[in-house]
Amino acid sequence: MKCIVIGLLVVAAALTGGCVKTMSLRHPAEPLPIIALRNRWETNAPTKYVMLHLDYGIIMPYSRKDPPDFWYYLFSRHERKIIKTQDFGVFMREVKRIKNGSTIDFVGKCTSGFLTTVLMSDPSFVDLLKRKKCTVVSSMEGDKRHASFCYCERDYTILEKVPSEQPPPCDVINAAP
Repeated sequence: MKCIVIGLLVVAAALTGGCVKTMSLRHPAEPLPIIALRNRWETNAPTKYVMLHLDYGIIMPYSRKDPPDFWYYLFSRHERKIIKTQDFGVFMREVKRIKNGSTIDFVGKCTSGFLTTVLMSDPSFVDLLKRKKCTVVSSMEGDKRHASFCYCERDYTILEKVPSEQPPPCDVINAAP
């Protein structure tokens, strides 16, 4: 395939007298690991990862503290970046950087979900997503690539930085026990 593309570029250059605009062939970004899952009952079991397959992912975990302290996580698959902040203003500045027309995954978990859907009650957040023409996915019905997991038999950790190595390809989007 590579030879064919190069050959076509050579032919195009010959036909146009060398005036050919070069283009880069974009490869889709690898899935981004966002949550580590460890089996509660087997100490030597391998860690599984919840992988982000859509453009961006958002998590707003439930706080058990009184008064609650809220964290906002924004994951960018293409930039290979994870942002974690307690400052809603900082979070919104990062959301403003999301490319127009992107798909945003409200990452899910079983039984007691994240508070991410609470963001949809904030008019400034909703208005920003509308202006950017973003699609929000919060279920498998919305998109089969939606990142969700069951934590009933696994401890989970939301990652704060991208691992230096990509997890093995056998790890799955929806890591059920």
